[in-house]
Amino acid sequence: YATGRGEELIQLPSPPPVPLLLVFPEERVSTAAAFGLVRRYSQPVGFEAFEEAVRGDLVSHSALLVNDFEEPVFASIPRLAGFKRRLDEAGAAWAGMSGSGSTIVGAFRSEALRDAAAQLFSDVRTQRAVTVA
Repeated sequence: YATGRGEELIQLPSPPPVPLLLVFPEERVSTAAAFGLVRRYSQPVGFEAFEEAVRGDLVSHSALLVNDFEEPVFASIPRLAGFKRRLDEAGAAWAGMSGSGSTIVGAFRSEALRDAAAQLFSDVRTQRAVTVA
């Protein structure tokens, strides 16, 4: 868990592996442009809430997993929001944009669910992955 400017670190327990499906749209997002689009930032989660989420079922705490870049980037590139919606519809327990974009990631409760979802994305490059501690 990082505070300050990212230089103050507190070690968290390692969550169990989470199967992921990464979607790589053709559209690209400039990090500098994405930072220029953000007009508001969400409230920090806080160490205790984040630690509780990590110790439990992380994807069940999806309300904590917010990316402030999504709203403005999706407004400027609506197709990216469509990929997130498709991951949700394909059974992702959580879906969101990675960093400032443009990769969209879906977290699944099992590799079988992730692999079934991957079959629905033949129109875009994807990569299957699993988180590691």
